[in-house]
Amino acid sequence: MGMWQLVVGRPLLTRLRRSIPHLSGMSANDLRAKFGPNIVGRHPWVFERNIKYDTPSGKDGRLRMVVSHYGVHGAADRIFELTLKQFVPHPDFQIQDEVSIPLVGVSGNGIQHWLRSCGWKQRWVYENRRTDIRISGVVVSLRSFPAFGLWVEIEGLPDDILRVARAFGLRPNRAVREGWHSIWQEFCRTHRGYDPDNLTFSAIKFAKKEKKNG
Repeated sequence: MGMWQLVVGRPLLTRLRRSIPHLSGMSANDLRAKFGPNIVGRHPWVFERNIKYDTPSGKDGRLRMVVSHYGVHGAADRIFELTLKQFVPHPDFQIQDEVSIPLVGVSGNGIQHWLRSCGWKQRWVYENRRTDIRISGVVVSLRSFPAFGLWVEIEGLPDDILRVARAFGLRPNRAVREGWHSIWQEFCRTHRGYDPDNLTFSAIKFAKKEKKNG
């Protein structure tokens, strides 16, 4: 996995998509058929909430909720996924040994209660909006976080990551090799008033309001 911060703002989205071969000439319907309904249209970004846990086995645990569609009356499709992962040391990339299980017919509160009863302890929570493009053997995820901006994450085999990154003009020596929690904690050390274990849109909105009033 490789991660880069995009400091030029949202217009880079259009440039990234156009830089992918045969993507710019596709119609909106073709794009949806190939990459899913959220690649174009009113809701190109899905909402994602991740709760990270310390588990009794020593592995990292993650409960992910993805809101993939908003209906006319505000109803949403929520998809839950439970993941166990273990990081494998590597000098240039984030290598993760992980297993994910989709959860069907569950509520978020119910699964969180069950995880706590199994000894899982919440470490931190973060939210972002993201759109994924699968191309040339990798997944390119464009992520928009509250407070610290737009990032691109490329997942796949190391050679494929480097090849796609170079096609997008992303230099390997500018890649960020820390995890999201470490990145957020570092941000909080230089920007006071934020909770280093809570990167959610509501928490950031409240913190900014407190800073403005204070």
